Amino acid sequence: MWLSTTLVLASLHLVLGFSCVCSPSECEPVAEDDCPPGAGTVWDPCGCCRVCARTENEPCGGPYGFYGTCGSGLQCVVSDVRSEGVEGTCRKVPGVNLHCSHPESISGCNVISGRCVCSTARVCFGDSSPFTFTNLIECDINLDLMKEHARQRDLQGLENGLPISLAS
Repeated sequence: MWLSTTLVLASLHLVLGFSCVCSPSECEPVAEDDCPPGAGTVWDPCGCCRVCARTENEPCGGPYGFYGTCGSGLQCVVSDVRSEGVEGTCRKVPGVNLHCSHPESISGCNVISGRCVCSTARVCFGDSSPFTFTNLIECDINLDLMKEHARQRDLQGLENGLPISLAS
């Protein structure tokens, strides 16, 4: 009986998704000084408590924003369209804090918050590109693959009698 109740509750959580119970009085106070240098604070995924922002190269986004929000000057970029999750990695916003006297302009695209975002950035010679994809066509193709992969996972779960994710 206990096992079946647990399975039903777990299934309901998966089907209905993430829900927040916000109790600000239970939030631990977080000051900018408590966070890594330059991270700052952001709201948690529920919008209830202030937490330290994610820093460069840390995971971010994910289902319901579970992995966190990037700090100022960073954006959450999804680079592996074949991954099982939708989490990204915090990367520097192109063109911020250049350290050279003659930057060059490059164009490209990243998948941000489930869509292709293309722009031009100024980078210093020898720096790696802040973009995962070189153009909108390449980005759109990979984004379509990511969405198809998520759809296939949901169909596979349905065939196995598992609840499907309503977040996709």
